Amino acid sequence: MACLLRLGSHYWTPDFTPAQAKHLLADYIEDLESAFLPDLDAACAYWRRKPDAKRFPKIGELLAIVSDRRRERMDTEKSSPSTFQFGESRPVMWWCLPPNIWKRHWHESEIPADQWDRYAFIKEKRSAEVAQ
Repeated sequence: MACLLRLGSHYWTPDFTPAQAKHLLADYIEDLESAFLPDLDAACAYWRRKPDAKRFPKIGELLAIVSDRRRERMDTEKSSPSTFQFGESRPVMWWCLPPNIWKRHWHESEIPADQWDRYAFIKEKRSAEVAQ
């Protein structure tokens, strides 16, 4: 939330007492606490660089920018091919889970070679259960 303090310094108003400024920032922090911090940082930077931004943004304006960034990120994630990311966690032996709950970036080609027999057995067993 330090981005709010930095942004506030660009739009300082001398008529605010320190107590009023403290209460204002407390409200911003409360209302924006659920925002993804990188999106909030980007929203503050976006506002600071807007040519027509002559005042401190209202909470709703920042939330709208954050929401747009989240939507763009989700659209990008949906449209880009999924690949394994470093640091991504998977359950141990994820290939034993039903395929309908696999994450979209889990693929049969990533099953360890020494586990193919087990995977084939589970897959065959599931197919037999569905056929009944």
